[in-house]
Amino acid sequence: MWVTNTSGLTLDGGSFSVLEADAFAGEGIFDPIRPGEKRLISYAIDLALNASSKNSAEAQRVTRVRASEGVMIQESEVRERKTYAFRNEDASPRTVIVEHPVRAGYSLRGEARPFETTTDWMRFRVPVPPKQSAVLLVDEVRSVETRYELDRITARQVQLLVRQQSISPSIEDTLKRILAQKDIVDDLDRKKDTKDDEMKAIFDDQQRLRENMKALKGSADEKALLQRYTGELNDQETRLEHLRSEIGQIEKQTEAAGDKLATMIRGLTFDVKLE
Repeated sequence: MWVTNTSGLTLDGGSFSVLEADAFAGEGIFDPIRPGEKRLISYAIDLALNASSKNSAEAQRVTRVRASEGVMIQESEVRERKTYAFRNEDASPRTVIVEHPVRAGYSLRGEARPFETTTDWMRFRVPVPPKQSAVLLVDEVRSVETRYELDRITARQVQLLVRQQSISPSIEDTLKRILAQKDIVDDLDRKKDTKDDEMKAIFDDQQRLRENMKALKGSADEKALLQRYTGELNDQETRLEHLRSEIGQIEKQTEAAGDKLATMIRGLTFDVKLE
C-alpha cells in the first residue's frame, strides 16, 4: 500500500500493523517518512501469487560508426532484459506492482513503461487475471562509445571491426591502405634508428681510438700504431659521411610518407548507421 505523509511533520520510522475489514491483515517496518513524501510499503505475503524473474543480455551491438578529423568513433549498445513472471492461483484478480531498479546509464527501449519513477525505482503495474499468468518484459539499453585515433589504429582493431560488420568493404579497404602507409612510415623510422645506432657506435669507437693515440706518445710502436689508428679514423669518417647522407634521404622519405599518411587520415570521413 501507499502511504502519503500529509501531517507536515516527519513520521518516525518503526513498525506498523494493518487492519482490513476489522481483521488483522499484516505488519511491517518502514523508515522515516518526510512531510509530503509518498511511500510504498509492504505488510504481507500473497500466498496465492507466485513470482519469478530472470535476466538475459544480448552481445554488444554496434549501431553507428563515424569518422572525421582523424578520429573514428564506434557507438554500440549493451541490451539487457529482465523478465518478471507471475501466476495467480486465486479466484480473484491481482494487480502486481513491480519495482525495477533505476541504473545509471541505462534507458528503457521496450514497450513497457513505468507509471511512476523515483530516484531509485521504476514502478510498473501488471494485471494478473484469476487462475492465469502474466509476464512483464523490461528491456534496457546502455550506450557505449569507443574512439580510435586513426594514426594509431592497428590491424587487429580493423579485423575486429570487420568481424562485427560495423564497417563497409570500401571503408575496410581505406583503413587497410592507411595501415599499409603506417607500415611504410614505421619501416623508415626503423631504418633511421639503425643508422643512428651505427653512427653512435662509430663515435664511441673514435673516442676509444683517440684515447689510444694519446697513450702512444713515447712508445716504440708509436709510428706504426698511429698510422693504423689514423687509417681507421679516416675510414670511419668516410662511413659517417655516407651515413649522414643516407639519414638525410630517409628523413625526406619519412616526411613525405608522413604527409601522405596525414592526408589519407584527414580525407577519411563517413557516418554509417547500422541496424
